[in-house]
Amino acid sequence: MSQVTVPHLIPDPSDQPSGQPIRPDELVAITAQRDRGHVLLQVCGELDVLTAPRLHRVLQGCAERGEHIAVDLRDVRFVDCSGLRPLVTAAALAERQGRRFTVAAVSAPVRRVLELTRLTRLLDGGARA
Repeated sequence: MSQVTVPHLIPDPSDQPSGQPIRPDELVAITAQRDRGHVLLQVCGELDVLTAPRLHRVLQGCAERGEHIAVDLRDVRFVDCSGLRPLVTAAALAERQGRRFTVAAVSAPVRRVLELTRLTRLLDGGARA
């Protein structure tokens, strides 16, 4: 099993010096653990309009390798609809390619947004988007 972390520390946005822009890689960390065609992505931080493109790129890379994907969102403290888009897109692509896509664990804020958007079918091995 191989593991890749990019990056591993997430600063608190309130610690950002005044006038300094916050970079997306400072708001989200994504760790990948791979084993024989399966990948577990652990996401920590925030998923929003600023950070969603990064998650999209990681998920796209997994899809290009033909991996079955599980995403752990238990350490995501904020998500909005733009943060859900990469998950929905990856789930739809996995279904077309005959692979599995699962959101394996979620924080309370993520669960609430999934419920409000009626996307709970992505949870626990479930259904496809």
